[in-house]
Amino acid sequence: MSSSTAPKVGDTITTYDQLKQLPDGTVLTFNRLDGASRFVQHDGDTANLLDKDGDLRNWASAAHPLGDVSYVVTSIPEADPEPEPEWRVGQTVDTYEELRKLPEGTVITRDADGRRRTIETRGGVLGAWDHEGGIMLLGESGGDSFAGATPKYTIARLPVATEARAHIGAAPAAECRAAASKLRELAQRATPGPWRLGSDRWAALVADRKHPDRMVGGGWEWDDAYGGCLVAESLMRPDREYFATMNPLVGAALAGLLDEVAGHAESNDEYDGFPPESVITGYTPAVTIARLINGDAS
Repeated sequence: MSSSTAPKVGDTITTYDQLKQLPDGTVLTFNRLDGASRFVQHDGDTANLLDKDGDLRNWASAAHPLGDVSYVVTSIPEADPEPEPEWRVGQTVDTYEELRKLPEGTVITRDADGRRRTIETRGGVLGAWDHEGGIMLLGESGGDSFAGATPKYTIARLPVATEARAHIGAAPAAECRAAASKLRELAQRATPGPWRLGSDRWAALVADRKHPDRMVGGGWEWDDAYGGCLVAESLMRPDREYFATMNPLVGAALAGLLDEVAGHAESNDEYDGFPPESVITGYTPAVTIARLINGDAS
């Protein structure tokens, strides 16, 4: 192994140049003492080798080589993961690398003409899709074929799950309000309710109106064979019955209930100071519902 190549697990370390490339916390095996472990700790230009008790057992620098001893790399700590970008509505995105990092469900608007696209994976293909099913590929070499450079987009909407996760662990009133906001937006994005089982022999899940983003034609308009506009068909009947019952109208009503509980909780915190579960009817189940909606399964 050349000194210019970063050492990896299993490599033998014989020089300071190799040792200085190892991050703090790297575990080495000392060849002379029946596999005794040494831990790398850098101090400026000096690489210290500590034993399991933290005592200094050897060290090396440019002026103080390792000598005739050698070590084998046992483990190398993983680098800290790159932090997730903090996206916000109104933020401009103008590189394909940034577009690929946007969470699925993000809606972007092209600055040049206001054209809206949604970041989604459809059929195993990640892309920015418009309402007609047109796609701007987001692969390593993807992009508008007619554009000489990446067009600028503005984030018009972020997926509600991204926003709701930020409220996990917040005060119960804030959790309820975050869940209500998430539910309300999900209900607004969904095919308009109410939903029901259709009159066809398959009892497909249908609505009176198709989703506004569904392309014209394509089987999404009112269909007498189904008895409505198709929402979903390839589901178990019990699942369709449940979805029909918990349709967007129910979600919107539940969002209002959570907002009401949040309002009582905020008043309770501010004025009387009693435990909210003892004075607010439905407080505990409402907070549980809010946490489940916000993604806190615990």
